[in-house]
Amino acid sequence: MEACPFNKITEPAILISNMEEVRGDLRYASSKLSSYKLYQSAKWAAQLLLSVPYQENSRLPYQDIIDKSFDSLQLAKTLFDLKEYIKAASVLTEYAKPEFPQAYFLYHYSMFMYGEFRKEEESIEEGKEMENRQLYSIDSQLKPIDALCSYLLGVVKKNRGEEQQAKELLVSSLNEFPINWSAWLELYDLCDPECLSKLQNHWMKNFFIAQFYHKVQKTEESIDLYALVAEKYFPSSSFIYSQIGNEFFLMDDYTNAIIWFEQVEEVDPYSYELMDVYSNILYVREESGKLSYLAHRMFQNDKYRPETCFVLGNYYSLKNDHTRAMVYFKRATELDKNYLPAWILMGHEYLEMQNVTKAIESYRTAIELDPKDYRAWYGLAETYEVSDMNLYAIYYYYKAILTRPQDSRLWVALGTCYEKMGKTSESAKCYEKAERLKDREGVVLHRLARLYGRLGLTEKAAKCFLESLARKDMENDTGEETVEAIMFLKQYYLGKGLNEEAATYARRLYDFGGAELDRATYHIRQTELN
Repeated sequence: MEACPFNKITEPAILISNMEEVRGDLRYASSKLSSYKLYQSAKWAAQLLLSVPYQENSRLPYQDIIDKSFDSLQLAKTLFDLKEYIKAASVLTEYAKPEFPQAYFLYHYSMFMYGEFRKEEESIEEGKEMENRQLYSIDSQLKPIDALCSYLLGVVKKNRGEEQQAKELLVSSLNEFPINWSAWLELYDLCDPECLSKLQNHWMKNFFIAQFYHKVQKTEESIDLYALVAEKYFPSSSFIYSQIGNEFFLMDDYTNAIIWFEQVEEVDPYSYELMDVYSNILYVREESGKLSYLAHRMFQNDKYRPETCFVLGNYYSLKNDHTRAMVYFKRATELDKNYLPAWILMGHEYLEMQNVTKAIESYRTAIELDPKDYRAWYGLAETYEVSDMNLYAIYYYYKAILTRPQDSRLWVALGTCYEKMGKTSESAKCYEKAERLKDREGVVLHRLARLYGRLGLTEKAAKCFLESLARKDMENDTGEETVEAIMFLKQYYLGKGLNEEAATYARRLYDFGGAELDRATYHIRQTELN
């Protein structure tokens, strides 16, 4: 595929002049982040490093400073890896001072992780979401002495709801040490255009801008920027490939999405990131062979990962084995209770099994996890609509639209619900909005024409029926809607005294055969009499 398929962006936001320097920075960052136990960021940097062509004489990896804290630090790191967080902190108590930066960071990070560990335990014991009880002490003791301490303090502030201070700390951290993907992700929810302008123009900003385009639902710009960065600088990055595949999925362009996800499989056959999205695409396309291969590969790699269970759930759902699908979706949520996609698909499966109560419960859990995800709101609305509780359905369709206002499918669903309630005027407004947004499913124009006919707006109805009929002719559609459009237009021209045009549409009914032949003869005679 070409570098910028939509031509919305033709150059990366931040150009890179020296890839040798980039490689050295990534090597240094991955080793430092790993030493500081920030494993997700270290993994991200190391994977990106492997997508840069090898060059000699790059920057040396990070080396721990050998000082009084060194021996205690080695023990603390081992204890941290064994998830003995409180013991790791106790080993570093003597060196939890700014003059020992790494020990100072790891002490507070160990306390933070201990708080998270206790939070999980207490949540299970109390049956409700608890808070990290270490946040207050860390907030009062930790000082932003360097980039990583600023990052950790920013995370703490964010968890305590102090978003403005968190934003300032994360921006400060990234300006000092930009190759920390976890810091970018923490800033992602808080960032606005003003915040974006405060970040220095480091090449890492390309990735964040592409993610920001995703946030504001500018999928074409996101794809263009990612594709350019991949072509120019990181030609074999599985992260970039999967992000592009995800953006095409959001555009309902499943063909291109599959192409990019297949490249992810080729570059990194053990990848788990966004494989749940890939399995959704294969499910919608009914690609049972590819979905079976993906499920088998992930099962062989790690059968107890939430992503693996999710893919297996999709596989069994495609085979209409909803009971086994439910087993795997439930297992995914047991392995990670915050795994949003599994909660949403559990709702879908319960709805398929006509268990409305459980479906609502699953969707509500998904909404609690992420109120900005339209799929949970949409699923909840659909469940109430199926239950003939249309007022509730309308409320939740509006909630879905607030999170994704440019999605024509949501406006069509809302319009359909209004139409069921006999609110023709409101329904027409929803369909008009969907048509302005280039209705993806191609159903709204005919419905809009029918509604205009009911409202007595004959001219508008005729215009919509003409356009709808032209589209159906291009698709060689000979269904009932095509006949309905022809019948309306024939009556419309007959009423205007344009008998020749009316006869033309009446003759078209001969093409359909069956009962339409008699109707065609009757209408042609009617136009001749006129």
